[in-house]
Amino acid sequence: MTATSATIGGIHVTSNAIYSGSHNAYNSSNQGFYLGSGGLFGVGNGESYLRWDGSDLTIRTSNFAWDSDNSSMDQNGSLIISDATFVENL
Repeated sequence: MTATSATIGGIHVTSNAIYSGSHNAYNSSNQGFYLGSGGLFGVGNGESYLRWDGSDLTIRTSNFAWDSDNSSMDQNGSLIISDATFVENL
């Protein structure tokens, strides 16, 4: 049997993506997750999320912290983290 799409327990599988509920795009504001072709990834909702569009990682949250002595900025303004510990509550 060959299937191009299916829904199993609220998880949708298509020829281009796997996603939960109505979170049918990596940048959806609906609660859930999305993993799509081309490396697109999103998890969360419209208020708090982690999204990867193939080149940029975007994190939006009301509370985010990391503790690292091993981070720096390169000449292009990109953050470089070589070792980090993420802390849930400070």
